Amino acid sequence: MRRFPIACVIAAVTVAFCAARSDGSEPPPGVPDLTRGGTVPGGVRHDWNLGPTGLRGWMHCDTLVTKDARQILVTRVDEGSPADGLVRVGDVI
Repeated sequence: MRRFPIACVIAAVTVAFCAARSDGSEPPPGVPDLTRGGTVPGGVRHDWNLGPTGLRGWMHCDTLVTKDARQILVTRVDEGSPADGLVRVGDVI
């Protein structure tokens, strides 16, 4: 089944982002927490291709460096992709 690998990819991305700040510390100032009402800063248009998932998403970056990013806001789901029907635009990974 084609849909199983996308769940694995999403789980791996989530674990990697969460593990990077597993000490419970708060993100640096200016990094929005999208799960607590934070929003993408106005005027920001850059999003990232999320590999073979069929997803694009926004994550915090400083001059295209994403070391402080811990969440991805889904900005596009390609029709017919492995993520189609499992993930929606606006979901936070």
